[in-house]
This record gives sequence, structure tokens and C-alpha cells, in this order.
Amino acid sequence: MTSGAEEAIFLFVNAALTRKDRVVVETPCYQSLYELARLNCDAVKWDLEQAGGAWRVDVGSLANCGKLDAMIVNSPHNPTGHQFGKGEFEEIVDIARKNDAILFSDEVYRLLEYKKSCRLPAACDVYDKAVSLGVMSKAFGLAGLRIGWIATKDAKLRRRVSELKDYTTICNSAPSEFLAEIAIKNRELVVGRALRIVKKNLGLLNSFFSRHGGLFGWKAPKAGTVAFPEIKAGGSDEFCRKLLGRKGVLLAPSSEFAFGDGNFRVGFGRQDMPEALGRLEEFVDENA
Repeated sequence: MTSGAEEAIFLFVNAALTRKDRVVVETPCYQSLYELARLNCDAVKWDLEQAGGAWRVDVGSLANCGKLDAMIVNSPHNPTGHQFGKGEFEEIVDIARKNDAILFSDEVYRLLEYKKSCRLPAACDVYDKAVSLGVMSKAFGLAGLRIGWIATKDAKLRRRVSELKDYTTICNSAPSEFLAEIAIKNRELVVGRALRIVKKNLGLLNSFFSRHGGLFGWKAPKAGTVAFPEIKAGGSDEFCRKLLGRKGVLLAPSSEFAFGDGNFRVGFGRQDMPEALGRLEEFVDENA
């Protein structure tokens, strides 16, 4: 158990990888996933592709990356909301197996699939060299506890991670662990509430982007609490800066993910999202 996703990623990279290792990272991504790999290894980006607001992965291009020592993927995906199909996921696991590579699977948005049939198995359950990352901050809505975990069948890697943790946080807060246990024991209730909020807000976003299809490219995600719509005119940096200054609404431009200037991340996991969306629409209407 770790103090959150950041520590879990740090522990994995430093316990499992070396400078000579070649690692492919799915991008755009949560900054720590790529930056820690880049600083410690020979890291290669594997970019998602966008068409008409929808996101897809080219598994064939992943297979053409050459010999790999590790693969870092994220599904449900931050920032796009993309979710691997079951066939795609099986292909990715097969590529890792053929390379005898470690597969680090960021699964922090798992359990927030809008259809349970879309849920993938945890990577650590299907491949002996896979590592699955989970946290309390997404589906459980308990970011303040600072509780996360990595799970793997690789006993040697678990031991190295544990030894390294002794030199970082040693142990977690006992009250946080207690509250996390309560939430996990009541998982259906807690996650069910989160999904109701997310689905309601997603319906509002679908309506908003339908009304403003000339300005934005949008296709609803299949899981999670974030999406990465395309802005068709101008750049996302300027758009987000002006929106924040005039309406107090914060969106993350794609430059923050080292992914150009044509998209922005929107989060919709909070109950007050409708108020923020109303201010966004005011801004769009005023600047049409």
C-alpha cells in the first residue's frame, strides 16, 4: 500500500527499471507516468490517435516498437477517457508476454466504466509480470486519504518495492487505512454514488457539445471522470487562460500533457460540475 499514485509510480520505476531498459509509455498521460520513466530509462511515447473527437490506439504500432523491457499503459485513460477494448487489451498483454516485458497498468479509474461489460480484468490477474495500480481517489472519491496500491504476482518485484518504500514513507496513516477499508467494504454503495454523479454530468456535457459542435470535437468517453475534447478554432492555451480569467473555470490545456495545443481536459466527477459548465457556456456564447 502506498501514499497515492505518485509514490506508487515512483516505487515501481525505481524498483523495477534501469537506465538501459527500453520502455514504451502510452501518451498523453498523467505526468508522472512518462516523466519518471524518461528520467530513469530509455522511454518511448506511444501516442493515442484522434479522429472526429474520438480516441483510438494503434496496437500494430506498439508491436513495431522493437524489443521492450517494460510497457506503461492506462485504461480507463487520463486525460482522454478512452478505454481499451477487450481484444486490444489482450493484444497488449500478448505483446508484453512475447517481449518478456513488465506491463505497468494504471487502473486508477477502474470501476468507473459506464457499462460493467466494458470493464477489463486487472492486468496483474492475467499476466505474471504485470503490475496494476489502484487508488482511493477516483472511484471512491477519497483523494484526501492519500492511499494507493500496486499489485503483482512477481514476488521479487514486490520485495524490491517494499524495501524501497522503507526509505520513502515507511508506512501509511492508520486512520486513512481504516477509512479506506470501510469504503472498500461498502464498494457498491460508494462507487454507485460516484457513477450516478458521473453519468448525470456526462449527459449535460453531451448536450453542451452537441449545441457547440462547430467549435469542439467530442465523442463521449466510455469510462472515468475526464475527457479530452478537441478545440477546432484557436488554441487551447489561450481558450483556457481566458476562460479562467473571465469565468473562474479551470480546464487543462493539452500543452500541460505535452500534447500540442488542440485539446483540453474537462473533469466531470464533481456534484458542482453543472455550475461550472453553465459558466463555460456563458463564455462560449459571449465570445461566439
